[in-house]
Amino acid sequence: EALAQRELIAPQSLDVATSCLNLSRILLDTGRLVEAEDLTRRGLELRQKFAPESNMVGEAHWRLARILSATGRNDEALGELRAAVAAVEAQQSRLGGSSDTLHAYRETYQDLYRDLADLLLGMKRTADAFQVQESMRARAFLAMLAERDLVDMAIPPEMERERREVNTEYAAALRSLGRVKDGEGAEAKRAAIRARLDAIRLRQ
Repeated sequence: EALAQRELIAPQSLDVATSCLNLSRILLDTGRLVEAEDLTRRGLELRQKFAPESNMVGEAHWRLARILSATGRNDEALGELRAAVAAVEAQQSRLGGSSDTLHAYRETYQDLYRDLADLLLGMKRTADAFQVQESMRARAFLAMLAERDLVDMAIPPEMERERREVNTEYAAALRSLGRVKDGEGAEAKRAAIRARLDAIRLRQ
């Protein structure tokens, strides 16, 4: 009923998108997946039109991924989860406010990254799943460094140069972790790289 009323007043609007997604959540929870998917896609389309690259778009992609996963369409679900992450991170890059605001925003979407990692594990893509987990840790770590940069702008040039070199080393180690393929000796390689990442963090 609320959806019908909003469609009469403003058929192409964010309010209609929100109603579509609210109703799709109820349909998903009650197992009416075909109807849930249709409404979610409609809500997503409207949010992409009126609020592109926003966390609202990310949440719609996330909802659609849940529906697709429930119907066994994991490849499609993976694409939607990656799109959700991209939208959420695009919104984060534009956020202002205090470090507490940024921290609260990141915490809100931790389950999105966990869902992505869980789906990859279910698809036997262990290396990709592990990279997602490490990327979560890396983003939090780099955010902490950025906050420290804002506090201390008078760092000596030689120290700043060393810190940038260490950050580059950290990023390279993270990339190498993502390139480890499943197979004999893979866990030992990952353990060695994780130990290297921990050592690099201590040098910051």
